[in-house]
Amino acid sequence: RPQNFAPSRISWRSAAPHCLRRRHTSCVAAHDGKRIDASENAVLDDDAGEPEGGYDARQRLPKIHPTWQRRVNEIVRAKEGRSKAATLVAKLSSNNCLGFENAAASKGTLLQFVIDEKEKHPEKLLLVRVGDFYETYGVDALMLVEYAGLNPMGGKCRAGCPIANVQPTLDDLTAAGLTVAVYEEMGPAKERKLKERKLS
Repeated sequence: RPQNFAPSRISWRSAAPHCLRRRHTSCVAAHDGKRIDASENAVLDDDAGEPEGGYDARQRLPKIHPTWQRRVNEIVRAKEGRSKAATLVAKLSSNNCLGFENAAASKGTLLQFVIDEKEKHPEKLLLVRVGDFYETYGVDALMLVEYAGLNPMGGKCRAGCPIANVQPTLDDLTAAGLTVAVYEEMGPAKERKLKERKLS
């Protein structure tokens, strides 16, 4: 781990290195053997767990991992799609596995680094150290807003928390059954180069 990483602030609860995870059981209302999508009045197939009508992340966001497609569909239908996270769904991009649209996603940028790491760890939520904050983008930010109760940043699918709040944030995410990969900064950035980051 990097020298500036303070393990006293974070209690690692996973048996697996590089991630935090807890089991999560979700409940969905049922009627006549079918689950109901309140946001679109769509009937859900118990086997697939996805809407038969209305919004379907499998079609709208084909490049994100099925784990996140399922979560996005759950967020859309929960509370009739009125949660803060649900309002961000329309801003997710179908162009990459992160679901984040940004013209700055070119080689050597932070966003491209995050997209590359998401391709390596598609089932994990990526929490990336950026100065005094940990940030998330795209579908990961959606999860941070939904399960950790944080606000989106700049009206985009982007969210984060200050260093002092990272432990409660991790607790909320793992309690929701998510696996979190935390990336720490490795010293100061070199001139005109992206600061190096490593999976903790």
